[in-house]
Amino acid sequence: EVGHDFWRDWHAHVRSINPEAITVAEIWTDAARDFVTDDMFSIVMNYRWAYATHDFFINKKIGASEMAQRLSSLLDDFPWEVNLAMQNLMDSHDTERLATMVVNSDKDYKEDSKIRSADNLYKVRKPTDDEWEVVRLIALFQYTWVGSPMVYYGTEAGIWGVDDPDDRKPMMWPEMDFDDEKNHPYGHERPVDPVAFDHGMYEWYSTLAGIRHSEPALQHGRVEFLKAEDGSEVLVFARDDEAGSRVIVAINRSDEVAEVVLEVDGHHVRDLISGSVFEAEDGSVSLQIGPVSGMILKKE
Repeated sequence: EVGHDFWRDWHAHVRSINPEAITVAEIWTDAARDFVTDDMFSIVMNYRWAYATHDFFINKKIGASEMAQRLSSLLDDFPWEVNLAMQNLMDSHDTERLATMVVNSDKDYKEDSKIRSADNLYKVRKPTDDEWEVVRLIALFQYTWVGSPMVYYGTEAGIWGVDDPDDRKPMMWPEMDFDDEKNHPYGHERPVDPVAFDHGMYEWYSTLAGIRHSEPALQHGRVEFLKAEDGSEVLVFARDDEAGSRVIVAINRSDEVAEVVLEVDGHHVRDLISGSVFEAEDGSVSLQIGPVSGMILKKE
């Protein structure tokens, strides 16, 4: 690998041309901590965030408490300004597609996702409706957590696919028609899956982007975990900005309705996604969060 001395010289040259230049390193491991410094890279592609997100949302290896611990540890590794710019991604040109990760939820991140032999039974089919719901919930988390949401092209349009070359499929466009997907690289039986631009998924990502754009607390607010219990699949955190604005994100990864009681400073809160308003009683509000879903709440 290219050593630190080279990158220090390279960054000195880059910043002599443009002192405001942002440089991004593709580092998948804890070594990221050694390359994000004042005289080297500005940020990294935040694969360590992807690992934690995969473990909580997809193969459910960890509960809310450990998820909160891992997220806090990642934030502790870097200055706050760096954390705000980190590229939080789930999929890329080097991984299986996010939706296909969910289809293969029994696998770890990238495990067996490159099909190079006939005995690899990694699933290539289109996700089910329930699996798409997991994708939507991960997107909600991605757009409300600290950092910059990095969405791989087409994830917002409903593209699925295993690792190379399927992760680099042509973009799906709403005005185009596509052939069904029906072949397996090694001739295994698989469903015939229709291929089309997913307008609902696109609208979901657009909604999340709009909420993030309109709420400064989601862009640069500090984090406070409100609920993250051992063995639980309910994760609740707040984002607070310096102007006093607070946005609460409540996530239910479980397959059952979750009842959550939150202390709030106000008479009611509104879910910025659905528009639903929840009245507070004695300084707290009771919520019922549907299976595999979440809310983005703000005091009114």
